[in-house]
Amino acid sequence: MRIDPLAGRQLRTLCSTFRPWLVLNMCRSNSDELAASLQAISRRFLSVNVGFLGAIVLDAAVRRSILETTPLTVKYPFAEATMNLRAMAGRL
Repeated sequence: MRIDPLAGRQLRTLCSTFRPWLVLNMCRSNSDELAASLQAISRRFLSVNVGFLGAIVLDAAVRRSILETTPLTVKYPFAEATMNLRAMAGRL
C-alpha cells in the first residue's frame, strides 16, 4: 500500500475545518443541557467540534402535517416546531 503525503495533508486540513451542526429533534426538556453534553462527547471521543444549531420541540402539528402529506411550514406556519425551524434557518 502506497502512502500519499499530499493526500494526508489535504485530509488533515479538511478534517480540521470540518464543523457539523447538531439539531435535536422531538425535544421535551432542556435541549441546551443535552446539546452541551453531546458537544463535549464529540470533542472528547471524536475530536470534532460540533455547533448547536437548535432544537425542534415535540409538536403534534408535525404528526398532523405528515398524515396530511403537507409540509409543516405550509400547513402550520405558526406551530412551535415551525418557529424552531425558522430560528435555525436564520442562524445558518
